Amino acid sequence: MSLPFTPDKEKSMSKYKAIITTAGAAKIAAATAGGTQLKITRMAVGDGNGTLPTPNPAQIKLVNEKYRAALNGLTIGAVKNNIVAELIIPADVGGFWLREMGLYDEAGTLIAVANMAESYKPKLAEGSGRTQTLRMILIVSSTEAIQVIAGGDTVLATKDFVADAISAHEKTRNHPDASTTAKGLVQLSSATTSTDETKAATPKALKAVSDASAKKGANLSDLTDKAAARGNLALGSAATKNVGVEGGQLMAVGAFGLGGGARAFDNAYCNTAQIYRVNMASENKPPISGNIAAGVLSLPCDAAPSTGYVSVSGLGAAFIGASNRPENGVKWSRIYTTDYKPTAADVGAWSKAEADGRYAQRVNNLSDLPDKAKARQALALKSAAQRDIGEAAGQVLTADQAFGLGLTPPARRHALADIWGQGAFTGFTWAEVNDPDKPPFAQAGSSVGIINQTWQASAGGEYFGLQIGWRQGRMSFRTKEAGKGIDGWFEFLHSGNSYTAKEADAKYALRALKINGKPLSGDVNLLASDVNAWNKTEADGRYLMLTGGTVKKLAIKSDSASTEGELLRIESGAHTPFVMSRPTAQSNLSLGFQIGAMPLMRLGVALDNELHWGTEANQAANPRIYTTAKPPTAQETGALTDAEAMKKYAVRSLKINGKPLSGDINLLAGDVNAWNKTEADGRYLAKAGGQLTGIVKTSAEIQSTSIDNYRIVGGDHGTFWRNDGSSLYLMLTNAKNQYGTFNNLRPMAVNVKTGAMTLGHDVTIQGTFNVGAATHAGDGNILGSRWGNKWLWDAVIEQVNSRVDWGTFNREVGARATVDWVNQNFIQNVRYSAETQHGATGIYTYHENTVLTGFNNWDGDYSPEELFWSYIQIYKNGQWVTIGR
Repeated sequence: MSLPFTPDKEKSMSKYKAIITTAGAAKIAAATAGGTQLKITRMAVGDGNGTLPTPNPAQIKLVNEKYRAALNGLTIGAVKNNIVAELIIPADVGGFWLREMGLYDEAGTLIAVANMAESYKPKLAEGSGRTQTLRMILIVSSTEAIQVIAGGDTVLATKDFVADAISAHEKTRNHPDASTTAKGLVQLSSATTSTDETKAATPKALKAVSDASAKKGANLSDLTDKAAARGNLALGSAATKNVGVEGGQLMAVGAFGLGGGARAFDNAYCNTAQIYRVNMASENKPPISGNIAAGVLSLPCDAAPSTGYVSVSGLGAAFIGASNRPENGVKWSRIYTTDYKPTAADVGAWSKAEADGRYAQRVNNLSDLPDKAKARQALALKSAAQRDIGEAAGQVLTADQAFGLGLTPPARRHALADIWGQGAFTGFTWAEVNDPDKPPFAQAGSSVGIINQTWQASAGGEYFGLQIGWRQGRMSFRTKEAGKGIDGWFEFLHSGNSYTAKEADAKYALRALKINGKPLSGDVNLLASDVNAWNKTEADGRYLMLTGGTVKKLAIKSDSASTEGELLRIESGAHTPFVMSRPTAQSNLSLGFQIGAMPLMRLGVALDNELHWGTEANQAANPRIYTTAKPPTAQETGALTDAEAMKKYAVRSLKINGKPLSGDINLLAGDVNAWNKTEADGRYLAKAGGQLTGIVKTSAEIQSTSIDNYRIVGGDHGTFWRNDGSSLYLMLTNAKNQYGTFNNLRPMAVNVKTGAMTLGHDVTIQGTFNVGAATHAGDGNILGSRWGNKWLWDAVIEQVNSRVDWGTFNREVGARATVDWVNQNFIQNVRYSAETQHGATGIYTYHENTVLTGFNNWDGDYSPEELFWSYIQIYKNGQWVTIGR
């Protein structure tokens, strides 16, 4: 029911009127000016406390509110700039008078207030009831002139006219067809491959599609080619394998201790590959002690139960172990580390205290030798070693004049060409500044120091000579043979002026070499014992002396306690005064050496005519003694030949990117035509992200695997696109959080499977809105082919005027139908009932007076998984009635 209200054209003369409240006017003005959108959501009615009230702009509520509810509709009226707000009061609500009404926005602010003709609203409990419809029309012409009109005209018709109109309506088929954008009548079709969008599918068609589709309840068991299905799902070979520890199975996290937590074993013995831990109570554990555990890695060695182990305790102690059979357990050894170093005894060495008691220390400069006399004898020092230099009695004199020692530089300056002729001498001298015979390295204007040695093969003969010159860390030498010219200068090479690596390797021994076990880190002084020989004292007490003895078996014992005496001497003018020979060619001719009960050592000659040394009588089985005539090969000494060294080492003459290989080379990015890190970071965009300062153009796609991307920041808000696999959203951020996550607003969403678009908020269109070929105007009118390519309002007026003879109607119709009679006999509205949802499988029964309103096809095949049905309902006599029931 609509209450009749006429517009308040003359406010001063009208009993009933509607006005904008002060708060409402402010909000409407703000909305019209483009501020926050005004949303009118609810309407309230009241009884005015028993008296018809007069609306007041200062009101913030009704005088006595009796009922408030959400608007049934807020639509654009037929007249331009009219907005119609409608409230429906159900039949079971009432028991009060209607004298006032008000519109509220979503914030609860009273926007407009009106009074109305008094009417009692009964409720069903009182024995009578009706559904009441109230409308308010907002006429918006400008921000300064806004009127609110309560109600609208009610057209009253005779019973005969209403009955005829109903009868004519029932007989006509002038009903619109349904389309994808509008409701209407549809024709049923059983086709399953048609692309027609004007027909509805029958249950028979749905059954055909369902029979050809995979059933959800079968869980893919009805697929005809499961291997192809796995391929379509991009499943690999792992999809058909079980998880386990047997052959051909896939290991889960934790299998054999990989990726899982600690697994405690009560026995460290294990003949399979495992990772586990043991504690003090475990059998065959590493030698750990205290309340501590150890992690163990077992490594099977072969098919037999042989296993290797690595273990680390909670205190960092490391062990290696091995086992062969369970009954033999595990044999553990601790690993030496920087925190657990071996002792001298562990590596067969002397401790510091033991070494101090056995050897002389360098810092003591031999002062700790127990017998210095024996030390001088061992060093072959003569009596002069214990005398001082000087002119006093018992001292020795220096040889200054003979060797140039002690002379001032001018006194020992010589021309180099003369000191090998008549002025030949041996000693130290100094060359003239511009001497033409200086070494080549001496620069012009500089001199060099000279060591000169000369000698004669016979008195009065020509001199042989050797000269050594040095200056500024460089040294050269030259020689002269008697009766020959002087050779050129040859330079010595050293750490400051050295050979190349190849030259040095070919000429010198590496420092890493050892001389009879002693490192070549400095001067090496070998003792007799270092070369497996007797020292002089030991040899004198052991071997035949030149003073005499027997030939077959010579045992010489000194009759003197003096250690300086001779026991055996052979004096002869022959070149070889002592010869050992064997009449037959055998490899067991040797001299024997023995100390006490130690093995007999033999020095002899084998059939290779080389000296050998060892315990074997057959000298061919003993090691050969190297000589300068037949030195060891590179292979025998562990050294490299020139060819091998060239394969192993780089020649110093090589260059790396133009830099000589004379030392460590540190190439820069520019040396290899590259940007350094700083240059590259400033030139390129890192994969981890960054900021571009210029325009990016691409001739191909810009692809992103992130579901959130393409953010635009402006002002206080940020926007970006989000594709969650189901829909594509335009996302917005909260104010001042431009780079943060999205808020609750969803202005637009597109279903990526169907292409359907959803607009989540109010849409404002400036101008017309086109749907296909139809045009929707801003005042609510529609222009389209359904209306004969006319505007809808014009088509409705044309239809009404063609059906009603208004002159005859106004002249001949005497009786007027009441509002209640119209409500009881005239259909006021038509709608669908609430949707009923069914799973598609097996639901094919057709329901009369129902309409298939939708279906869901989640997997995109020809078989829907859900169907939606609705009944047709009409609104008549104040209630909704389902047709056909």
